[in-house]
Amino acid sequence: MPGAGIEKWPVRGGVHVVAVECFEGPYQGVSIVYLVRSRARVTGPLRFRIYADAGNGVPTARTRTGVAGVLTFHPRSGRLTVLDKARGLGDCGIYSVFRLGKKSFVPVEARAKTACDGKPPFDPGRWPKLPLP
Repeated sequence: MPGAGIEKWPVRGGVHVVAVECFEGPYQGVSIVYLVRSRARVTGPLRFRIYADAGNGVPTARTRTGVAGVLTFHPRSGRLTVLDKARGLGDCGIYSVFRLGKKSFVPVEARAKTACDGKPPFDPGRWPKLPLP
């Protein structure tokens, strides 16, 4: 999501996923996500069961509405990916994948690389898997 602001992705039947970036951090921001069916029908902010690192290098599952990371929604698959980089190089952090249900996002994959060592794998889709939160 480039800069603080609002990102909107179409889903189906006039429904949109809307991410509001509330805070810009050094590597990525913190966003709150909504499902918007019409001007009068808004669901959210949505709650996510997602891993986060409190600064000790141990990813811990938490339920939160503010999601830290770079969010990318893929309308065709209904998948939302979140890359929470631990440093700007992007060689470490937490990678989460969610599937859009009727009223929420369901976790389908979580991965993490806690060693910020500049070594591969650099693709977060190849980082070690975490148990689903």
